[in-house]
Amino acid sequence: MGVRLVVRSTWSSETAREYVYEFDQGRVVIGRHKGSDVHVPHAAVSGHHATFRAEGIRWVVIDEGSTNGTRVNGERLPPGRPKTVGPNDVIDVGGFHITVEGRHLVDATGFEKTAALARQIVREELGGADPGPRIRVLNGPEAGRVVELVPAPGALVVGRGDDVDLPLSDADLSREHVEIVQDLDGVVARDRGSKNGTLVNDRPITERRLKDGDELRLGKTVLIFEDPAEQRVSEICAAPEEVVELPPAPEPEPESGQEGGEGEEPVEGATSKDGGGSDVGKSASSAGHRGKSNAPKAAPTRTGLGADMIIYLLAGTVLALSVAGLIVLLRAG
Repeated sequence: MGVRLVVRSTWSSETAREYVYEFDQGRVVIGRHKGSDVHVPHAAVSGHHATFRAEGIRWVVIDEGSTNGTRVNGERLPPGRPKTVGPNDVIDVGGFHITVEGRHLVDATGFEKTAALARQIVREELGGADPGPRIRVLNGPEAGRVVELVPAPGALVVGRGDDVDLPLSDADLSREHVEIVQDLDGVVARDRGSKNGTLVNDRPITERRLKDGDELRLGKTVLIFEDPAEQRVSEICAAPEEVVELPPAPEPEPESGQEGGEGEEPVEGATSKDGGGSDVGKSASSAGHRGKSNAPKAAPTRTGLGADMIIYLLAGTVLALSVAGLIVLLRAG
């Protein structure tokens, strides 16, 4: 059975984006470690924070002894105890709200997409301070030049031609040597049929997904791929776990007709929301209403005539028996 998880950060603004994961497996691990199915790089999330597990047609969530806890609808789960969850439940993992839906899959989330989503989470937490993926020229006449990649979907063409995005003065390059493309899952380098080929980390490639620190060699020119978000992800994963104060849980919206409806009167003795003690006020109020009930008192019940006749008959019977007994005693004497 497939499952769809929607993750939203409560650490950022109210317009925080949603991250969607889809899996065709019965066990999904949530955590800060890079091997997690849902990789959430944040100080409040433990390495192996929680697990979603299929049990028949149901899904349960289990806290794996996390430092900052797992909550379902605001209630913290005891570690190791499964809790059944549905589409209306909100699971809080270190300040990230997750909803779970059982459904047919559209596009199963693989390792590369999980890593890309982790980088996007970091960029959101940085609030736009991250400059994004970029290419740095290490040698040659253009040494030191840095070119930021075009946001997805976009490509940076590198070569010795004048009309490319990053022209390089290297006779061993083709006019359009390689293109570096940023897509939704990261960054890919594609050789464009160059005469002398493209090497990534000294290995010839036709197409290769890049990671932070990868070295591209084009002719005599060396380029370095840099991704500040991936660097930040690695730093977060390597940091020790710590207790973190989580963002306050959002208050549930009032149900229809529950807030200030016409005809409703304030409860006597109840305090304001900020004053506390509302339960005590309600109890006192309800007790007061019971003591001042306007309901008519029930009239005392009256013994019926049938009961009176039975009493009279019994009394008469006893009297007759007593007289008969007295007569018998007198005759015997």
